Amino acid sequence: MGSSILLNNYVHADFISNTNANILLGISGDTIGNGLNVYIVGGEPNNQISQELLAPLSGADSVFKYLSGGPGAVRYDGGLYKTVLFGFGFEAINNVGAFASRRTIMQKVLNWFGIETGVQEDVPGKAVVKPTLSVYPNPFASTTTIYLSGLGQRAESRELQIFDVAGRRVKDFILYPSSFILSTTVSWCGK
Repeated sequence: MGSSILLNNYVHADFISNTNANILLGISGDTIGNGLNVYIVGGEPNNQISQELLAPLSGADSVFKYLSGGPGAVRYDGGLYKTVLFGFGFEAINNVGAFASRRTIMQKVLNWFGIETGVQEDVPGKAVVKPTLSVYPNPFASTTTIYLSGLGQRAESRELQIFDVAGRRVKDFILYPSSFILSTTVSWCGK
């Protein structure tokens, strides 16, 4: 990573050295790292061979420190903007045992940025049903199966829309109430 104007003056961190440490501990009391431990070996994509030790500069704080010592993530709140820098590939976070998942860490980061995540409104006397969607196989060559659950039963139909990577809607499926009392499966050939 090296030292740079972007790293020093905007992210408010500096590069110390490389390390092969793979366990990080959340900094007690930190709004992101508190109570979280991170394991960055194995899992997917299993590509971490060298992590970075960072130094928080003026106004920045450590989020995680390596078990062997030294900061592995730094956050900065300058009032006009905020940054978070990990000294390792975020995709390498491996959720095993008591270690935090990428999702948990990203939720904490987004919440620190002021973006609420995972918040649902509780309605007294009503059970909250979370809809889920899974696609298998993904990616696919000839056909894929889309499984939707937690839809509940309503009088109106629902629409499943599929978009391409450019954001264009490429397919619509109309789901009628009788087909999704609790769940439904849709097969699609990609056309």
